[in-house]
Amino acid sequence: MSEYKLSHPNISLEEESTIALPPSTALVTVPRDLSTKLDLTTTQTPTMVDRWSTLCTLFERIAKRIESQGGDYARLGSLIDAISQGGGAGAGASAGAGVGPGRSTSPPISSSSPAIISSSSSSALASSLHRDFSDLCTVRSRSLTLHALEGLKTQRDLWLSWRDLLARHVALAGDNVPSLKSQVASTRAKLAALNAVAPAQRPPTFHADVAKVEETLRTDSLQIERLLQRRERVRAAMWEELGLLAARKEEVAGVWREWCKEELLGRAAQKRAVEECWAQMSGAGGAGGGAR
Repeated sequence: MSEYKLSHPNISLEEESTIALPPSTALVTVPRDLSTKLDLTTTQTPTMVDRWSTLCTLFERIAKRIESQGGDYARLGSLIDAISQGGGAGAGASAGAGVGPGRSTSPPISSSSPAIISSSSSSALASSLHRDFSDLCTVRSRSLTLHALEGLKTQRDLWLSWRDLLARHVALAGDNVPSLKSQVASTRAKLAALNAVAPAQRPPTFHADVAKVEETLRTDSLQIERLLQRRERVRAAMWEELGLLAARKEEVAGVWREWCKEELLGRAAQKRAVEECWAQMSGAGGAGGGAR
């Protein structure tokens, strides 16, 4: 810190908007009805913040639901694969176990008995659930999170930033130009009254009094000029920020288009996976039926 102070002996704490004017081109583009536009967006901002926040929450739920669905498909595939690999003999032994003499028993299920789902069909279904359905859900969830959701969060954060900017504008953009103008008018009247006094009637402190009043007049006039420049700087900055908010709408439209495109591709891939799974199961079932 000491080194920084030595390298920056003169640090200006004066507000930038009071010492720097925006480019003349920026001032020309600021519309006269900027206050009306700001009032309109001020009214809309709380609703937009709430809606975009809710939208992001819903998309997060959808992404998590799709991701959970992929995990369920993986577990379902594992269970079907385990059932198909378990064999019928163990099931038959379990079914006949613990049955006392004299009780009617069902015939044991032998390895040659027809299974509810053939082993080959189960393997095809389990493989499809593992490879296709689970992976597709993972890809859809990741795509939704990385692309659409991030784009929507950016828009939500933009509205949150705009809300904070409006709050700062209300709190800090005001000035005391009207009171200063009244004070300048009063000071000019006082100066005129002093100069109107006849030379013979002027007190010994006349010149000091006039100099003091003139200095006050110059100080107040300079402050008014600076504050008016500050107003222009603030107006130009708010107009620029409002333009960025409006320009973001097209980017959001691009996010929606990309999301729709990815959803179409994802659903088409799911449809192909279902068709391939059905073809594999039908082929496996036909081969098993022919073997029997």
